[in-house]
Amino acid sequence: MAATSATEIQRVLGDIQRAVGRIEGQTGAFIEQMKVADERMIKLETRTRSLEKWQHFYSGAGAILGALLGAFGVHMKSG
Repeated sequence: MAATSATEIQRVLGDIQRAVGRIEGQTGAFIEQMKVADERMIKLETRTRSLEKWQHFYSGAGAILGALLGAFGVHMKSG
């Protein structure tokens, strides 16, 4: 077995530290991207909720209008 020199050990440790640093940087960038995606998702959900609320309102108003016009039409024909 060949003995490993202190210089070789230091070189390998330096390589490991650089690799860990790259991983930390990539993880930080990924976390920032996820925060931006979460903010966009929250905005989209808020807009969707608002649109759905108005859709339900107009559907109800249309149903009421249709019922009124239908009842009025029935009375016009029978009168």
